[in-house]
Amino acid sequence: MVTCPSSISMQTTLATYMDTSSMMPESTCDNGGTWEQGQCACRPGFSGDRCQYQASCDNGGQWDGLKCQCPSTFYGSRCEFAVEQVDLDVVETEVGMEVSVDQEFSPDLNDNTSQAYRDFNKTFWNQMQKIFAGMQGFTFKGVEILSLRNGSIVVDYLVLLELPFSPQLENQYEQAKTTLKEALQNASQDVDSCQDSQTLCFKPDSIKVNNNSRTELTPEAICRRAAPTGYEEFYFPLVEDTRLRCVTKCTSGVDNAIDCHQGQCVLERSGPACRSWAQDRKWFETWDEDIVGTFSNWGFEDDGTDKDKNFHVALEKVDTTMKVHIKRPEMTSSSV
Repeated sequence: MVTCPSSISMQTTLATYMDTSSMMPESTCDNGGTWEQGQCACRPGFSGDRCQYQASCDNGGQWDGLKCQCPSTFYGSRCEFAVEQVDLDVVETEVGMEVSVDQEFSPDLNDNTSQAYRDFNKTFWNQMQKIFAGMQGFTFKGVEILSLRNGSIVVDYLVLLELPFSPQLENQYEQAKTTLKEALQNASQDVDSCQDSQTLCFKPDSIKVNNNSRTELTPEAICRRAAPTGYEEFYFPLVEDTRLRCVTKCTSGVDNAIDCHQGQCVLERSGPACRSWAQDRKWFETWDEDIVGTFSNWGFEDDGTDKDKNFHVALEKVDTTMKVHIKRPEMTSSSV
């Protein structure tokens, strides 16, 4: 007589699945996926054997088909973590200026979508680049027209600059303003160049620097602008000779840095916090039969609290040619 044990206890150490992709018609590819060489080729941002899963990247991250490409101020598999510090060797700023162009004002210039406005903007931009590019003390990045007004053509605009960081940044900025004004005045004296139809003639006595439009250049203000959006209050400046470090209490080596011992300090929306990956994080994974390719995490113990979290396993990347051996249940026989 052959009997089976009343219960057979098996601990699953490897999740297996049946490869049915060769039997799947093209219509089963979701979200615009196409059937190619026996499988669904998914559009960027989707994954899964049927392209049924949409990739999720946080904080402006972009899915490249394999992983999230994160902005410079975030990291992590989903770009979910803010960086612990931002290093700056240059600072973006602008100088507000005004100049009059010796040219008749057209009503079309009141409309920034008109062809006349676009043509003027292009000519003005190109001419400013010729005047300001390659100057000492700053890097010219462009101009932005704020408004065009009648009176010949009065142009209110911003000159966009990058200044190399130094503790004397305020003095560098003031010098840059002087350099810009002098360069434009010199260009306005070149009467011969004004005969060119592609060159604007500037009135020398109209060139002004507007001191009421400038970016605040204190280290604190610079760090606020450089910090990830929503995390500004957690960054503070450390000034070095040629670099500004915008650091947090997760930055090792700074005063009052958080010591997480065996864990890791991460910057959350509520502020710096410790996460223990080695000891506190305990995964309990079970196969979810309702959603193929998904496991349920019954939580990782964080301060004694279990939290439910679903995550997707990319089964489309599993090597289906690999043989899997699972030990069969043993049968026992006994004689009566």
